[in-house]
Formats: sequence, structure tokens, C-alpha cells
Amino acid sequence: MSSVQCWTDHHRSASGLMLRIDEHRWMKAGIEYVDGMSRVSCVVTTSFSDWSTQNWSSPSLHIRAHRINGNDVVVEFRGSETEPWTMIRIAHFHDRDGSTITDKTPVQAGAYIACPAKTADKFYTDFHKVRISQGGREFHHSAE
Repeated sequence: MSSVQCWTDHHRSASGLMLRIDEHRWMKAGIEYVDGMSRVSCVVTTSFSDWSTQNWSSPSLHIRAHRINGNDVVVEFRGSETEPWTMIRIAHFHDRDGSTITDKTPVQAGAYIACPAKTADKFYTDFHKVRISQGGREFHHSAE
């Protein structure tokens, strides 16, 4: 789980959480500035990348991701610690040959920042409460 604040006006600038199995299988989720506005964003790459977004009017976001069933990842977000979690995505990861990964497949986790603009002088990100842990829930509708 992470709380992130991102201030930018650069197209495609983003920050949040990243999960990575290898260079061909990864997921990033957080705040991304696209088409003149901030959005909750989730990109999942397996054999190809796809992208889901929701409009977001605040520079602050709490976001978390956790594995379920060994090979699926649930991504949830909220605006503050008092709000309920909202699911943005359930993603399925598989091996490069198409077979399903297992709960024993190692996954790297951490924060990410991306700003493709040539000058990033107006791009600021603060991370708060970054927590990476093993184990946890087997469901995505926890009240916690």
C-alpha cells in the first residue's frame, strides 16, 4: 500500500506502485497526468500492454495492490484513509509461454516515477506510507 501525491502538468507524467515479474510482465498503478487532467491509472503488461483510467480531481491518492489466487493482482484506490477502497483492476499474470504463474513466482514491488517530458522542473512526487509485505488477504473487498 502506498499514499502518493503527484503535482505535474506534463503529459504522461505518473507515479505510484509497480509490480514486476520481468521485463515482459509488469503492472504500474497510481496517478497519471493525461489529456490535461489527473487520472487514477493502471497499466498491465503481459504479452502486450493495456491501460485503464478513471478521472481523478486530486493530486493525492492511496493505492494498494495484492495477489489473489497466486497469479492475479487486485488494484484498489481511495482518496483518504477514511474512504472505502475502490477496485480499479483485477489483472491476470501468466508465464511467457502462456502457462499460469504460481504463488511461488517471485514478484518485485516498489514505487515508480515517470516523466517523459524533456524538462521535469514542474514535476513533484511525495510518497507516504509505502509498505510492502508478504501474505495477506485472499479477497478484494476488505473493509481495511
